[in-house]
Amino acid sequence: MLDLGPNIARAHERFASTGLVEALSEDDGQVQRWLDYELASFVENRAGVLIEPTTLDEGARRAWTARSTLDAILERPHSPYARPFWIRDADQRVGTVVLGTTLHGSSMLNLSSLYLHPGARHRGLSRRVLGAAYDALLAEGLHGLRLDTSWSWQPAVRHYLSLGMWVYGWKRDLVLAWQRKLPAWSLEVDGDDARFVVDGAALIVARRRGERLEWRELGGQSETALLAPGTFALALARLGWPLITSDAEWAAQLARGWSDMGGPEGLAFKIPRWEAWDRHHGWRVDTPRIPGLAYPSWDELNRD
Repeated sequence: MLDLGPNIARAHERFASTGLVEALSEDDGQVQRWLDYELASFVENRAGVLIEPTTLDEGARRAWTARSTLDAILERPHSPYARPFWIRDADQRVGTVVLGTTLHGSSMLNLSSLYLHPGARHRGLSRRVLGAAYDALLAEGLHGLRLDTSWSWQPAVRHYLSLGMWVYGWKRDLVLAWQRKLPAWSLEVDGDDARFVVDGAALIVARRRGERLEWRELGGQSETALLAPGTFALALARLGWPLITSDAEWAAQLARGWSDMGGPEGLAFKIPRWEAWDRHHGWRVDTPRIPGLAYPSWDELNRD
């Protein structure tokens, strides 16, 4: 048993007691089957191929690992920092998920390795698992959950945005979160106009004009207002909208040379770099083309 703080340990047990998940044992055979599901997630998102994780042999496992990951072998999922689970559908193991054991930010736990067998999709199971984890954390006084995903994993990005998750940042990959203090939001699009709406009021309005984006923030200084620009920017990027509001803002972003979070230019700065990295490794990049952006190769980005 992991040595967790009492509220984290109770949150894990609440999650396990929902019947939606089953803690992964340390039996080698069961761990290998779990890792095959994990590999199937990488293969689907990075190679665009659906594989059957329950029938992989050692040769196929090695080949797909080499093609879809940076490692020769996937690491065992048990660690002091994470507790792996099977996702269950009645009496069947149909997917994987990991719940972290250490706190991030405002008392959030990290959730990762969320994968469902294709035969178990489109029935709301992923939503129920995420909701069960979130409810378990809140019941024990924690503030919510966060997860990382890749911009190039567009079905995952679409899914998490559809659940109303907020963008917490993008230092390396996209970080999304559900937090107790963050309200529900919605995206309203009417032709070339879009609104980011919270509690019936628009916090940000935007208009698409060719390769440029008109952008007006109406909110204050709360954490909701702080996270709204990145969340709205990602929602618009998913639709293939421009992200650059002016030549001056874009020049300032390029001069800064980094972006951990923020508004549309910050995301515009990251997207070509994420895509270049993925293409450099031969991974699938099937993403919306953002008007006004250049898409250099990884080598071009790293020239002196």
